[in-house]
Amino acid sequence: MNPLQLPLWLIIPLLACVGAAIGRFLNICIDRFPEPDLLRDQLKSLFHPWTVCQRCGTKCSGRDHLPMIGWLLNHGRCRKCGSRITPRYPIIEAVTAVLFVIVYWRELVVGPSGSHGFGGLTSIEGPAGPEVIT
Repeated sequence: MNPLQLPLWLIIPLLACVGAAIGRFLNICIDRFPEPDLLRDQLKSLFHPWTVCQRCGTKCSGRDHLPMIGWLLNHGRCRKCGSRITPRYPIIEAVTAVLFVIVYWRELVVGPSGSHGFGGLTSIEGPAGPEVIT
């Protein structure tokens, strides 16, 4: 096995975790970008503390920042006031995680032994494709 190749059982969960983390960031962007502010102000707001509950303003604890898991551990409710938190958050995180895995699976063809090919990344004709005869 090439030292740069990781086993498939390790790659898929890692990609899902990265996808879920990016989904978490997308949720923050979705919450903050619709406001009619300047783009500069919207980008600055990404670095302000993010609150879980729009009703009571409870700040996130460490476990609340875990994609999908934080929402499930709190049963979809605020820790302080008990108001419901929309299931949109874990859905977006899960869809992003699944999309990361699907793109990997489609682009790098995986054989039965777990060996990697190069699916859509290269072609038999080479990087330039078939030669055009004029």
